[in-house]
Amino acid sequence: MMPPRRSLFPAVLVLGIVACQPGGGSDGGGEGSQRRPATGSGTVLARINGLVQLEGAEDYSGIQVYVPGTSLISITDANGYFEFQSVSPGSYPVSAKTTGHEQGTVGQVEVGPHDHDKAFSLPPVMLNAVKKTEAAEQTGQLFGSVRGRVHLDGVDPEEDFEFDWSPCTIELVDTPYRTSCSADGQFLLWSLPPDSYQLRARIEGFIPHTQRVRLLPGASLDLLKIALKPAEGVASNRKIAGFVELIDAAGGPSNDFDLIVVEIAGRDDLVTKLGPDGSFSFTGLAPRTHIIRAKGEGYQLEKPVEVDLSDLKSIEVQLTMRAVGPAQGTPARISGTAIKNTPDLTDMSGIQVALAGSSFMAVTDAAGLYAIESIPPGTYELIAQANGFKTARTSLELAPGDDISLGELVLEQILDFPVVLGTDPPDGARDVMIQEVIPISVRFSKKMNTATLIEAISIDPPMRFDVEPGGALRDPDADLARILLFGAGPEPVAYFQTRYRITISENARDNEGLPLEEPFKMDIMTGRPAIIRTNPAEDQIKENIGPASPISVYFNVAMDPATLGTDTLRFRPRLPMSPNISVRPDPQTRWSILNIRATWQPDTRYRVTIGRRARTIGRDTLENTPYRMEFKTEKLVEYEMPAVPEAVR
Repeated sequence: MMPPRRSLFPAVLVLGIVACQPGGGSDGGGEGSQRRPATGSGTVLARINGLVQLEGAEDYSGIQVYVPGTSLISITDANGYFEFQSVSPGSYPVSAKTTGHEQGTVGQVEVGPHDHDKAFSLPPVMLNAVKKTEAAEQTGQLFGSVRGRVHLDGVDPEEDFEFDWSPCTIELVDTPYRTSCSADGQFLLWSLPPDSYQLRARIEGFIPHTQRVRLLPGASLDLLKIALKPAEGVASNRKIAGFVELIDAAGGPSNDFDLIVVEIAGRDDLVTKLGPDGSFSFTGLAPRTHIIRAKGEGYQLEKPVEVDLSDLKSIEVQLTMRAVGPAQGTPARISGTAIKNTPDLTDMSGIQVALAGSSFMAVTDAAGLYAIESIPPGTYELIAQANGFKTARTSLELAPGDDISLGELVLEQILDFPVVLGTDPPDGARDVMIQEVIPISVRFSKKMNTATLIEAISIDPPMRFDVEPGGALRDPDADLARILLFGAGPEPVAYFQTRYRITISENARDNEGLPLEEPFKMDIMTGRPAIIRTNPAEDQIKENIGPASPISVYFNVAMDPATLGTDTLRFRPRLPMSPNISVRPDPQTRWSILNIRATWQPDTRYRVTIGRRARTIGRDTLENTPYRMEFKTEKLVEYEMPAVPEAVR
């Protein structure tokens, strides 16, 4: 059952946007223009509420519920409750998103012209957690990576090496995948499920860059080159214009425009009074995101308006403010500072501060300052959140007319501890074949430090092992590592039909120095003696077809030569004469190698079968007999003598 809600004083904010593309010819409704954005009936105001919850969570606060393309936004409380107040007539598709979970659709609401003060309650919605991997046995096969470099637009990447790109962030929009650039602008996103993504590069003072990338299963997109344009190079040519509509306590229009000022958050120099018709404008703005708010004695505004001028030359907005009625009490105001607890970080802009369960919110400036105004009296929970940081929160009681400074809210950084995503073979695998080296591929969520990984691995019963970073020498920094178990050579080595437990302790650290989130353990069971490979390999063409070129069969055990005669081997098609069969020990492992010499016919597909009569020197049978291998011999090409020139004749 939904908990009873406090009565919130209806604050009004309507945003109409007319966007002009660069070079589009519209001036965005400049000063003196009498054209206003279209709005619905100003006196018909409804409410939209509902519940949004998270899979695998108990606290549902901090979820962003919004109507795309509008200023309607609400932040959920601990129960997942959200509410939009003062909604004008129109169609509203409601969505929700938060870090670590899939974006979801909450529902569609149609507000009619006669729905004054009507509450529309949407059904509860559950957002699914983003799954890092499908199944352990798929590890290393489905994941991909995106690698690239950011550089200055119009400058050779090799010539901008003195610029420090480390503050630049790379993210896949609406996903938890993000990273920072190295000092020379290079970046790498790894362990990415195959999908289409919107990749965005950002750095203070530059125009954000966004592009679509498509990642196929197991693919690696390399050498993406992203050129960022300095904002200063194209600054001072953007414009925001609009109108403020004032509604008095009786619901009618008001002309108290001289009481209202409009400002851009974080810019003390960008404050303007309204014109006699309620109009305002700001010019000479940088191509980035700006937050517009209005304030004035006796009137209230629900929340600031955020507009992005990165790709627009101008934009037109409308703010609607309602007079504070005597019956509702004098609204309150809160202010304070929210900061990110990260060393060397000085820019605190972009932290979202909100009263949970409502639409009252603000965004911090570069110093971390925020203010939320026109708040109805009541009990609230204030939350501050930013991507990559834990939510900070505090409770407060607001009386009529309160103007409270809350001091400092500190957001602790979320440390992304590495975890094991899966292994190949998977945990619990049986009949793992003993070879000279038995590879165990381990996929981590982050790149690991190989030296600490070697120290953190233990095997019971003890066995010699080594660690190969990246799964291959060509990519030693990858998040895939291979544990190489030795099945031959000096003791201790792997034994047949033995259960081994492989443990990776928290001493394993990633390249940032963070330890494994929790110890990882997996068990495997080795198999019985077996044929481990052949030469030529299965279904290959045998290049040399002479009798001196043998077919070789490799075992992981010493075999009894008496059991590998012609009564154990079968050839299809039949050979014209008996083959020459010999068994010799491998000089490195002391395991047996079976060599078969025969007169192989050209352009012929052969099948060789090794039957169940084959025995080890301990008289044990093999796990994978009868064993069949197929290969094809090459065609004979008739040699033609080169023509002799007539002059030589």
